[in-house]
Amino acid sequence: MTNEETIAWLNTDDFESAGYVEATKTAIKALEHQKALEHQKIEQMKKEDLFIRRLFLVSMAIVIIMAIIGLMVTYREHHPHPQKYPMTTVVTHVSRATDTVTVQDFNGNLWQFKGAEDWDIGDVCSCIMSDNGTELIDDDKIVKVKYDGWFSGWK
Repeated sequence: MTNEETIAWLNTDDFESAGYVEATKTAIKALEHQKALEHQKIEQMKKEDLFIRRLFLVSMAIVIIMAIIGLMVTYREHHPHPQKYPMTTVVTHVSRATDTVTVQDFNGNLWQFKGAEDWDIGDVCSCIMSDNGTELIDDDKIVKVKYDGWFSGWK
């Protein structure tokens, strides 16, 4: 039986005491008020739940971003980017047949590059080198060469 049906039934002459009817109507209204308060509490809990979910998602996004940044830093430490550095060399051999120029740095290391057309033994060559991201000089590469003159004292 709904509240309206109950109130309509109470308004009939089936009850002897009008005070009992009024007390029952007041109780029904109190129940309706309590139901409205519970509904408000439920709505407030839904809002709080939504806030907690959003807060959780934002927190997880921050954790994921921090993990990605940490991985990037760790990767960069273990896989450094190649650095470039200058090196002065002297041409020690020119092969026109293979179009290869061999140069020697002042530490005695030999390097080769293509493009022998204008080079002669004793030419000073400035090289831009790449360390390939390692500390070893054996795997370094010549990135760019430039003629820097001629060295008369080279033997």
